[in-house]
Amino acid sequence: MRIRTIATLALLLLAQRWTATVSGRVLDREGNPLAGAQVTYTHIGTINFGLSHDHVGKGSPSAKMDSGTGKTYKLKTDKNGEFIGVGLAFGVYQIDITDAGGKQVYSGKKSIGDNNDKDMENVVLIDLSAMALPGAGEAGSGTNLGSGKKSKAQLELIRKENANAAQINRLIVSLQTATEIRDWKNAADDLQQLIALDPNRWEFYQNLGTIQATGMQY
Repeated sequence: MRIRTIATLALLLLAQRWTATVSGRVLDREGNPLAGAQVTYTHIGTINFGLSHDHVGKGSPSAKMDSGTGKTYKLKTDKNGEFIGVGLAFGVYQIDITDAGGKQVYSGKKSIGDNNDKDMENVVLIDLSAMALPGAGEAGSGTNLGSGKKSKAQLELIRKENANAAQINRLIVSLQTATEIRDWKNAADDLQQLIALDPNRWEFYQNLGTIQATGMQY
């Protein structure tokens, strides 16, 4: 019985040696914590280090990615946008994040390994406000397997565009509500704010003109 107990303990210690703890924080398009989001880690590969041989037969280190297990780990962000997961096997993971409403907001790849290895991405910050809208959902964006870093000026521009986009979406919802209940004053106010944020949308001018021309006064 004692031998079996020791063997079981040894297996547990060995398993812990090759597993990692992951954690992170998710911020929305305006840089605020994204609470209630689901963060899914899917094991898609393991890095296999071997030797490659050149024309004189000398071996040199090389690495390739073998197929992963496909195992998934589903985590939830708390009110601060933070999450944590334990016991993830070393390897490369596909990370998909959906908001509380089920909309996918991020997809990328990260290498998970020894928590003491600074090159591993076991602790992450997914800042959607710093990701350009057209490519925010592309695999590898903002990760150690993706493109290079952006300058401070580029990040500020992206954050401003994302904040404007989020504000425009809120104003459009407010405008729809105001129109449905015939609250023309708030509808006109929403349209004026929309024009200030996006002066190239001709339909905003058209709708504001319609309210003013038909005497839908506030």
